[in-house]
Amino acid sequence: SKTAKEYTFIRDNIKLEDRGARYFIKEARSKNSIYKIGVINLPSFYMDFDAYSEGDKNYKSTTRDIKAIIEKLNQKNVDGLIIDLRNNGGGSLSEVNNLMGLFIPYGPVVQVKEEGRVSYLG
Repeated sequence: SKTAKEYTFIRDNIKLEDRGARYFIKEARSKNSIYKIGVINLPSFYMDFDAYSEGDKNYKSTTRDIKAIIEKLNQKNVDGLIIDLRNNGGGSLSEVNNLMGLFIPYGPVVQVKEEGRVSYLG
């Protein structure tokens, strides 16, 4: 006869710093010019929900980090920007919406389809 066994798994805490946005500057060349391109790698759309709900005004979030990185890249006079989402595993939908607000001033930017209904955020 088979006996049931019980196992307990404890999930490690994932540090936001490990999954945070990172950037570098890459040179792109054409026949007559060299361009400085800022590349931001964004592995997830993250937000420190605990700090946010506790009222911490300096909570960590994708939008805050990307805004700070863009300011640094502007100080370095980059000619263009690439946000690399290739290995992005998703995350906070509100952060996706907030981040898009840095680039798109108005209108819907996120579409959610659930049980045949479509809603828009933005």
